[in-house]
Amino acid sequence: MRVLKKNIKTDYNNFYLYHTRIVNVVFGSVLGNKEIEVLASFMSISSQLENGYILDRITRKQIMKDLKIFPGGLTNHIKSIKVKGFIENVKGTKVLKIKDFLIPEKEKQLYQIYLEEEKEDDIK
Repeated sequence: MRVLKKNIKTDYNNFYLYHTRIVNVVFGSVLGNKEIEVLASFMSISSQLENGYILDRITRKQIMKDLKIFPGGLTNHIKSIKVKGFIENVKGTKVLKIKDFLIPEKEKQLYQIYLEEEKEDDIK
């Protein structure tokens, strides 16, 4: 079997953007471009990664400034990202948290995908 490989070296902020795009493809490209940017921006803020919480007024203001979006737009993107299963409420609270499977390793992340053609006999 031939293996496709690609090594991507990038800066800190783009690391999270690439990571979010790759994870999005693995899960069926459910996030739109702006949702990817919003989620990657939240993940790139290292103080938020310690616990994964993203419902922080200061963080939201920074994201709106960086992405040039308004509060209503950010709220809509966050709701959509939540519905699509990438963020969740911390149990028993209204605090939002990035799901653990999305948080990449520090500085490096390896991805492994196995693609297999489904045979007609397998479908029945």
